[in-house]
Amino acid sequence: LPSSSAASDVYKRQSGNSGKREAMAYLNKQGHSLAGVDISPPENASYTYLYEVDLLAANLRGAVLSGVDLRGANLKGTDLSGAEFIRSKLSGADFTGANVNGANFSGSFMSGVELNNRHISEADFTRSDLSNARFDVSEIFRSRFTQAYMKGVHFRASKLYNVSFEGAILTCLLYTSDAADEEDSV
Repeated sequence: LPSSSAASDVYKRQSGNSGKREAMAYLNKQGHSLAGVDISPPENASYTYLYEVDLLAANLRGAVLSGVDLRGANLKGTDLSGAEFIRSKLSGADFTGANVNGANFSGSFMSGVELNNRHISEADFTRSDLSNARFDVSEIFRSRFTQAYMKGVHFRASKLYNVSFEGAILTCLLYTSDAADEEDSV
């Protein structure tokens, strides 16, 4: 299979936003590694539009996805470890089972995302809008939710270890540490 730089070259051939979503989905379906690819928008554009793209089980380890519109994207089982999503639009995306260890989601719009993972470590959600996000059945370690907007976030049957919520807006938060525990709302 071609390297991620070959996949990146195919992706970059698409001018503007035209065809980029289709190119990413095609490269992933063909089994190409997208690790380390930089799909952030050029300086003169506000976002790269990949909304509703299907990247099921893709390898996007260390990818730069800052300023990317991935609303409604299928990112189930995707390796996003160390990826950057700074100021991205991720509302409604499904990250269930994705590896987001060390990922940076700072300043992103993430309302309604599904982050139902078994293990999340050192992820950064600083200043992100996580309203109605779901972190069900998760173990979250050394992650930051500093100054995040977290209205209606679910942590059902989850465990949190050394997690920072400093300055976060926590309203209507649902947290249980075990499926059998009673639900606590904040």
